[in-house]
Amino acid sequence: MEVIPDERREYWRIAQDRLGEDKDKEKDESEKNKAKWKSLYVEEKYAEPSAKWLDAQRRKVVQWRMRERMKTVSVSLVLCLNIGVDPPDVIKTAPCARMECWIDPHSLPPPKAVDTIGKTLQMQYERWQPRARYKLCLDPTVEAVKKLCTGMRRNAKDERILFHYNGHGVPRPTSNGEIWVFNRNFTQYIPLSLYELQHWLGSPSIFVWDCNAAGLIVKTFQHFAEQRRAELERSSNRAPGTPASPGSPGSPGGPIGDDYIHLASCGPNEILPTNPNLPADVFTSCLTTPIKIALKWFVSQTIITGVTYDLIDKIPGRLNDRRTPLGELNWIFTAVTDTIAWNVLPRPLFQKLFRQDLLVASLFRNFLLAERIMRSCRCTPSSYPKLPPTYNHPMWQAWDLAADYCLVQLPKLLANPNAEFKNCSFFTEQLTAFEVWLEFGSEEKKPPEQLPIVLQVLLSQQHRLRALVLLARFLDLGPWAVNQALSVGIFPYVLKLLQSPATELREVLVFIWAKILALDKSCQLDLVKDNGQFYFINVLANTRIPANQRTQAAFIISVVCNNCRPGQSACLSARLLQICLAQLNEPDSMLRRWVVFALAKLWENYEEAKWAAIREAAHEKLCILLTDPVPEVRAAAVYALGTFIGNSNNAAAVDAAGQAQMQQIQQMQQQAGVAPAFPGPSSSGHPMAPDATPQRTEQRVQIELKLGLTLAVVTADASPMVRKELIVTLAGLVQAHQEQFAEEVKHQIREEFKAKLEMERAKRKQQVNKSSKGSNSARSATSDPAHEDSDDGFAEPERDEQSRIFEFIWKSVVLSLLNDPFPEIAQIAQTLVGRLRQQVSSTFAPSSSSSIGVPSLYDTSSPSGSVGSVGSDFFRRAASSTGAMSESLGSGSSSNSSTPRGSAGARSPVKGSTPQSGGRGGLTASTNLAPPPAQKKIEKRYNSISNLLNLRKSDQPANDDDDSDDGDDGPSSRRSGESASHSADSHLSSLSDEIRSNLYEWCCTYFSAPLNKPTEEDETAPDYSQRRWRQQRNEHLIKEAKSFIDKGTKKLENEIAILENESHMVSLLLFHPFENMVVVADEKDGLSVWNWEEGVKINHFSNCNPPMARITSMSLINEHDIAMICAGSDDGVVRIWNGIYSHDTVRLVTAWKVVADLPLISRNTGAGVVIDWQQNSEMLYAGGNVDVIRVWDLQRELSLLNIPTSADSPVTCLNVDKEGGKLVVAGCADGSVRLYDVRQSNKYSPVAVFAEHKGPVINVAKPKSTPFRLVSGATGGTVKFWDHRVATSNNSASTVVAPAQSGSNSIALKTITAHTHSVMTALSVHDYAPLIATGSQDQRIKVMNFNGEELSVIRYHDGFLGQRIGPVSSLAFHPYHVLLAAGATDSLVSIYAGETFKSSSN
Repeated sequence: MEVIPDERREYWRIAQDRLGEDKDKEKDESEKNKAKWKSLYVEEKYAEPSAKWLDAQRRKVVQWRMRERMKTVSVSLVLCLNIGVDPPDVIKTAPCARMECWIDPHSLPPPKAVDTIGKTLQMQYERWQPRARYKLCLDPTVEAVKKLCTGMRRNAKDERILFHYNGHGVPRPTSNGEIWVFNRNFTQYIPLSLYELQHWLGSPSIFVWDCNAAGLIVKTFQHFAEQRRAELERSSNRAPGTPASPGSPGSPGGPIGDDYIHLASCGPNEILPTNPNLPADVFTSCLTTPIKIALKWFVSQTIITGVTYDLIDKIPGRLNDRRTPLGELNWIFTAVTDTIAWNVLPRPLFQKLFRQDLLVASLFRNFLLAERIMRSCRCTPSSYPKLPPTYNHPMWQAWDLAADYCLVQLPKLLANPNAEFKNCSFFTEQLTAFEVWLEFGSEEKKPPEQLPIVLQVLLSQQHRLRALVLLARFLDLGPWAVNQALSVGIFPYVLKLLQSPATELREVLVFIWAKILALDKSCQLDLVKDNGQFYFINVLANTRIPANQRTQAAFIISVVCNNCRPGQSACLSARLLQICLAQLNEPDSMLRRWVVFALAKLWENYEEAKWAAIREAAHEKLCILLTDPVPEVRAAAVYALGTFIGNSNNAAAVDAAGQAQMQQIQQMQQQAGVAPAFPGPSSSGHPMAPDATPQRTEQRVQIELKLGLTLAVVTADASPMVRKELIVTLAGLVQAHQEQFAEEVKHQIREEFKAKLEMERAKRKQQVNKSSKGSNSARSATSDPAHEDSDDGFAEPERDEQSRIFEFIWKSVVLSLLNDPFPEIAQIAQTLVGRLRQQVSSTFAPSSSSSIGVPSLYDTSSPSGSVGSVGSDFFRRAASSTGAMSESLGSGSSSNSSTPRGSAGARSPVKGSTPQSGGRGGLTASTNLAPPPAQKKIEKRYNSISNLLNLRKSDQPANDDDDSDDGDDGPSSRRSGESASHSADSHLSSLSDEIRSNLYEWCCTYFSAPLNKPTEEDETAPDYSQRRWRQQRNEHLIKEAKSFIDKGTKKLENEIAILENESHMVSLLLFHPFENMVVVADEKDGLSVWNWEEGVKINHFSNCNPPMARITSMSLINEHDIAMICAGSDDGVVRIWNGIYSHDTVRLVTAWKVVADLPLISRNTGAGVVIDWQQNSEMLYAGGNVDVIRVWDLQRELSLLNIPTSADSPVTCLNVDKEGGKLVVAGCADGSVRLYDVRQSNKYSPVAVFAEHKGPVINVAKPKSTPFRLVSGATGGTVKFWDHRVATSNNSASTVVAPAQSGSNSIALKTITAHTHSVMTALSVHDYAPLIATGSQDQRIKVMNFNGEELSVIRYHDGFLGQRIGPVSSLAFHPYHVLLAAGATDSLVSIYAGETFKSSSN
């Protein structure tokens, strides 16, 4: 070894350190670039709605499980040999084939030979079905055959019978459908009708015909079967009471059905081969001793030396021992024939012949060999059902190779018993071929031929692990691959492998079972029957196992418990509850999610598990996950709490189904001799609490109320997925406490009535005072006791603490979701509230001497100011935010003012479409989005209310006859009133069907999709090339734009585009940094996307704001990839839109309230919501007419930080450091510019306040061309430059406050007066070029450099060729190019370019 001197060693160390530093820098740069180019809202949960995909997946499950297993329980062997006498129609050559069952009949006396042959044939069949009842019928008569057949059918009942007929000693079958037997003295051949045989044996039956012209039997047999079927149909139409004739179809001895299977040795006009090298019953030999006949035939067809027929009989080993030569050959033969059948036969036929009955499967495997051998002898075996030709399949060559490899070793093995047998490489090579297919295979290509071989390899411990790994890779290709594997019969093998203690199989077995259960959840009973759930519970309980394996185990357990009472009981007894609760805080989010789902499915509709969960305080531990950083985990926690709340839905039906499942499993276990999967109720270890009755208990009520209070925090969650689960959970809570929530609705209606009455009374009093001031009538009218006490009917008892809790949940949680900005959530909330209002309106009328009644919530016939409109006032107001969708762009349909918006007539952001919820599983609810139909009015008129409200006669119908237009005639109204009490309880009974969650089903689809799919950075990813191309394009455009900027800009007044925004004032403008696209927001809620280079409008859609709300800020998300528009409106809501490039693909991705409810009075005076987006950190900063700046993490969809503004005025503009996101600059309406540093410990107050502006700040910027500089502008017309280091240099985070007036004490670096005679309305600062653009109301735009020098002035000109602009409302620079977009109040948008700008079209 070379010795390194000290100097060289030191040099080597320094070089290594530098190399390590370079690698670290490269890694940091790589991570930085990755963060720079990552995208948000591109996951599957934000894709197209998943309900259709879920339905497609359900339809993709093929029928792989046999409806019922068949078993051949009886075998009748009928041999008509008559040894020593050849049939008259056959001329045998000499020599010819003589062997029967490998016995020479002439070597024994005829009677003994027949008996020996029969017993040998029985032994050969017993290899394939040892438990069947065998009956020999040697050289029989017709009576013997009849007795045999009828007795076997009587004993077999509905099971299958095998009828084997050897007719080598009788004439060939006749064309009339007859086979031959003997008379008692063997002097005559007696015909036996196939029609009678068919009647005696019935069905299901399988027939083996080994005789000349056997194909003729199959043909005539099917003709008779059709004839019998026709007779059966005729007999079924006979007059009632007419007895069936004996022996006719339908009589007790008639056939059961038409399930017949035939195997015939040759065609209708063929005779059996007479080759002396083959046995006479070569067809039977192929069916019963396939290895022996196959090897002997192979020796006769090849030039192999040293191997004779006698040596083949001496092959060592046993058929069932795969380690021996004979066993390995049998194993390979089974794999080859299974593979041929799998690749040739249709799937249903393969299932019937090769998977339903073990004996039938063995016979048909061997039949494939018979076809190959007998075709070489010019015979064509036939069958029913008919099989396609398989004699020339390529897999036979693999069999020949294996046979050759074994036979070559045979002489050596027989000569030396201690010689080692070398196993064939057949299975290794086939697995390699399968692995090659996996490299290039897909659903569009032909399925792999080796799939049945993989199934056979699972039996070998030597190849098992590799086979399982390859099988797992195959299953990961998609649901179609799982279907293929289940169809080939993989299920019983992987089920049995769960009993293996081998730890190396654990990972792949868990993966395979996750794939199977993701597609077909009906396998849960099979798992419980074999106690398979314990395998996965043990995996989940072992915290040393990797998280991904435990995640898959948790998913499997959740499927076992899903709507399966035996699975729930078995898992509860296995302490699944405690195991899951111990892993709620695991670092892996997927594991947390599926542990929660396992808990949810464990106690869903299972009271015993719920009481066990209460003892473990499971609900309290789940509440901690309501603030989990991952939205899916939060949604799963709400889902689990939803299944925990309330009694079991349809408890009686669930219990009955569970008992039936348990009985089914117990019967299956008794038949299989398996230990019980779950103990009885007394030994479960979790007995139901004594008070665990279907009625509500005080403890449960208190727990559920606390949960309802806790769930209030979820209303502020930014994820629609979580909020959707919240409304579904609240629906369950309302259904569980219908009476209490109904009281809250009554209380609310009373309050609304009282408020309305007070308003009307005050208005009436004011009118009377004005009309007759000081008159006695006025005094009497105002002091009338009837008027003062008219609201006695609204008196209600004092409310206790529990009632106040219900009131809080109803008003602050349930009703708040009516205003949810995501349409689907608001619509579900409308359904919930509407159903409860219906229940109350049909049964409730406030007790009053004046008989005050309550109209229906959806009583659209109620006139303005009537009771109906009063009762639904709150609902119309709440629905107005989502109902705005019914008018903005879209459907063109109108609705009555009292009908809640956002229902059937709800409009979409694009004409003809509806804003979708995204593929967020849980966001595809099975709800009736339209409100329930309007109810009929109660019979009594509301005359007292009408009088109190001083309604005009034209507004209130005088009698019932006037209601004919509304469909409210007297009798129908009375019938409605009488039946209201009966139907009241049914209003909420169907809520669980209408309002339900698809979150669990959607999350399950994760395991159906490929789990080992490539990541975005993987070059094999489908969209990698597109992303890489965009990245390179963006980098090139940035570099090109900066080169133009470096040349300098002297003027910016070249108007290159004028865009007409359809008569709406332009309020906001936003350039796309890498595409020729500009986004325009109008004064209402319209968003337009323009190609400014071509002057073409690409898209226009509505932001779906509620009435009187406007868009106040915009940002582009994922601008480096496929951009989305993030629009904030002055109702406090941010909406993110995808598919903005096309009119047909625009879709609402998410929407939530970024700040608390903004004061309505400030919407027209303040800036509403102002936002700034930082792509690198995935943070959204939001402020506005509130006293905080809220920081949102859009990856987590959570609010991370609230920064108090410490200002008495609203925030009018925001700017965040785009590189680090540590400095936040806010401009306020009081003229102050406030600087916040989130790195400071005292981050709850500004580190600096620059207060020199005299008017509201309209924009602040931190241009990248001037580090450490801030630029701000105010309505007073001044633009100021600041150095933020003045404030941030002091680590104590002290606040620097500048005086309001300018002068010697000013800390502004520079002040530019842009406008003096008009209000400055817009300001934009270029990020890279030293350019500032200002606009004012006097129709003037100034472009200046940072020194205050005017480069261009764009103003209104009256000349013919002059530029025409209106009062400027918005300005925006392009992020990189020297381009300026200007919007005005006259709906025009102008694009101006500098002299160095180069269009992409040039």
